[in-house]
Amino acid sequence: MPSNRACGRQLERIAALAQLAGRREFEVAAYARAGRTVSGLKEPLADLVAAGAHTGLPGIGRSLGRDLAELATTGRCETLDRLVEEVGAGVAELLTLPGLGAARVAKLRDALGVRDLAGLERALATGAVASTSGLGAKLATQLATALAARAARGDKAPYPTARRVADHVAATLRRQPGIGAVETVGAVAQIRPWAEKVELLAATTDVDAVLEALAGLGEVEPIRGGGSCDVEGARVAVRAVAPDALGARVLWETSSERTRDRLASAATARGLRLDATGLWDAVTEVPVATPTVEAAFAALSIAAAPPAWRAFEGEDTAFWPALSSAHVLGDLHMHTTWSDGAATIEEMRAAAADRGRRHIVITDHSVALAGVANGLDAARVRAQIAAIRALPSGECRVLCGLEVDILRDGALDLDDETLGMLDWAVGSIHSAFSLTRREQTARLLRAIESGWLGTIGHPTGQKLGSREGIEFDVDAVLDACEEHGVGIEINGSPHRLDASDELLAAALARPGLWISLGSDAHSVDELDQVDLALAQAARAGVPPGRLVNSLDADALVGLRRGARA
Repeated sequence: MPSNRACGRQLERIAALAQLAGRREFEVAAYARAGRTVSGLKEPLADLVAAGAHTGLPGIGRSLGRDLAELATTGRCETLDRLVEEVGAGVAELLTLPGLGAARVAKLRDALGVRDLAGLERALATGAVASTSGLGAKLATQLATALAARAARGDKAPYPTARRVADHVAATLRRQPGIGAVETVGAVAQIRPWAEKVELLAATTDVDAVLEALAGLGEVEPIRGGGSCDVEGARVAVRAVAPDALGARVLWETSSERTRDRLASAATARGLRLDATGLWDAVTEVPVATPTVEAAFAALSIAAAPPAWRAFEGEDTAFWPALSSAHVLGDLHMHTTWSDGAATIEEMRAAAADRGRRHIVITDHSVALAGVANGLDAARVRAQIAAIRALPSGECRVLCGLEVDILRDGALDLDDETLGMLDWAVGSIHSAFSLTRREQTARLLRAIESGWLGTIGHPTGQKLGSREGIEFDVDAVLDACEEHGVGIEINGSPHRLDASDELLAAALARPGLWISLGSDAHSVDELDQVDLALAQAARAGVPPGRLVNSLDADALVGLRRGARA
């Protein structure tokens, strides 16, 4: 199910589209307010919808209630689709660019006639954006950089968009008569940051049923065994699969070449054949019934593994990477109501305990983000430390931490005395993204060499689809991390999924460098985002012994203090 923040962002998107469509001010404000309400909910929106309690939320009437019910299950709603059609898909896509809200998109559209990305490129090339009041040269440079990055990526969709589209298309297919189970495969199933296309398999022998379902989503292009269309700018490909072969096909379509070879060998050892067509009896050429992935694993007598594990490309003596949720004793990055989170320390602790965590680190924002995230100054950090120390003991221990900003010059956004009181510190970049590669490298090196950090949070600072990550000298930064005992974080926010596979490969080449997982949760339901970080680690082949989350609380605190000494 979509998270509260994901649903909240969609409501805020509706507000922006409604403003562009010329809706009345109170309607725009209602959706924006609903977005903030839903993002800040402590209980999952899906649970409230199931109980019929969502219409009791402040400012949620009958119409908004219907939208919330749709968003909670599919991540989309009819109101959103209708507004996208009304303002135009090209105009709606402009809202995904960094620095463009409804007011600026309206200015581009009404003053310069910009109605899509191609029109924006033309306006930038002529200097019209730079010379227009309310836009300007700085925004023009920012937009040109964003468009160049998009061109380099091609038509790839960021994970949040690809995931949302996959869920929406799957729900549409399941409502179509003649179609049974629907499974997402490919990059989305493997939780990759970018997807060239959104791929799904539908359990049916009726290709026409697939094409008919897709026809309601866009212009359909027939492909072998199914159809393809564009949804929210993402290319979607759906293929029909015989219901009894679905599990084996899903297994094949979500595995790396390495895994496919090993699965095929396992099948041969059992007198079976596994390939892109499914699982077959090698002697009689009769298909083996595998309606689910679990059935396919059972037929091969292999322990099941999630798609990200099956995507592992490296060499290993084990069939799957050994990393599992059992190795995640602690979650090392989360936010509470002390800064910009939606839940209290106690609520986050209880929810983490329910998820099997033995300890958590509270890492609210530091004062550099006071204006946008209610960041803590030194006095509030000390007050929070005192509040955490006063908590009664429990099955999940709470450690004192902070997501401390790495400032433009590499200084940390807190005095040394207060930093010394923390159990753990995540050092992150939230500003000055336009610095050069050399400047960003020097910035990171100074922060790492301070001795106060436990890990570098979301190392590139990327936000998928809206902000490119910073560039730095990877070798120099990772060498410094290894020398000073500073880890590299894999951030589980679906809008970040940072570090990249390439950065993790470079980190793993340094045996003394720790990898940490952080949910970056801002609410109780987002604690599950640590599973997305774990999937990135598994796909990269991170061994349990390199995962700092596998340490108990005392060892974690000792690790940071030992590095400081």
